Amino acid sequence: MKKGRVVLLTFIIIFTLLSVYIPKVYGGPATHFEVIVPSKVKIGIPFNITIKALDASNLIDTTFTPTGAFSITISPSPTLSLAPYTINFVNGIGTGNITILGNNLPAWTNAILKVQDGAVNGTSSGFQVTGGNLSFFTINLSSLNVTAGDYLTFTVTAKDGSNNIVGDYNGTITFTSNDPQ
Repeated sequence: MKKGRVVLLTFIIIFTLLSVYIPKVYGGPATHFEVIVPSKVKIGIPFNITIKALDASNLIDTTFTPTGAFSITISPSPTLSLAPYTINFVNGIGTGNITILGNNLPAWTNAILKVQDGAVNGTSSGFQVTGGNLSFFTINLSSLNVTAGDYLTFTVTAKDGSNNIVGDYNGTITFTSNDPQ
């Protein structure tokens, strides 16, 4: 056998033995959560959340099971609240859908989620919340006293069914008139 083939065969044997004997590393008891959410969400529209139970070395605690004290809260409150939710944990990773509720919000509101289970807690990165699906428009006039032929300034605002501004609305609005003049 040639020398190059012997080295390659030796490498393959050593690599195979190492991959067989390398133990998997699992995390210890959970000390904190990593909370993963989208960067933008809409009021009333469910979105995915992932919660990882991590140990002090940021390894997943595959044995983590939430206690009866498990909770998720949103800030700012009472401006925003959460609809009832279910998070299912498998091997230390929880997944589920969250729906944010709120009324009369501005176009965009910054929010965070806080997850707690006894002494184990975590906070999501900040994310933006806007109104839900478009329901109606409001028109605000610059003046209620208008003379025929004068210019009129107005603002049109897209809103959802809870009167929240739909900050990501980018549609076209067409005004028509049946006035014969």
